Amino acid sequence: MAQISLPNIPNVPNIPVPFSVVILVHFFFASHVQLSDLFYQWMPSYLFTHLVVILIALWVAYQKKGYEPIIAYIIAVAISMLNDIIMLGLYFEDTQDATDDQEHKIRDTWRYSAAAVIIHLLAKPLCILYALFAAFMRYNAGREGNPDDYHRPEESDDQQ
Repeated sequence: MAQISLPNIPNVPNIPVPFSVVILVHFFFASHVQLSDLFYQWMPSYLFTHLVVILIALWVAYQKKGYEPIIAYIIAVAISMLNDIIMLGLYFEDTQDATDDQEHKIRDTWRYSAAAVIIHLLAKPLCILYALFAAFMRYNAGREGNPDDYHRPEESDDQQ
């Protein structure tokens, strides 16, 4: 049998999207939900949950070693997704009924805020996938032995 040789493809440089983009996505949507006063029933829960998500995402962006921040981020985003689904299920219809008698500006602002909640909810699985990708990249950096990219927690500096 003839062997097929593959062309030599040079390594593509790893240009990761910084985790700060994920932080900006969460901040953008969490701030746009606040535009409507009609979400007053569940706004404290929504804002607290997303403040925690943003703070943990800042931790992920700051600490470039280890998996704990990424795992905490994934758990926080999953909890915020559950919280968003529960809050939309409980209060969406009541708020929609309250806007039927309102003027167009209030109703349109509420619709925009509701759309921001739903789009943010749909973007969260992408944020989780990106966090898993970041964890994979940290794992690969650790396997390649590049101490600048990753430091395995079980190895101490005095053993090296």
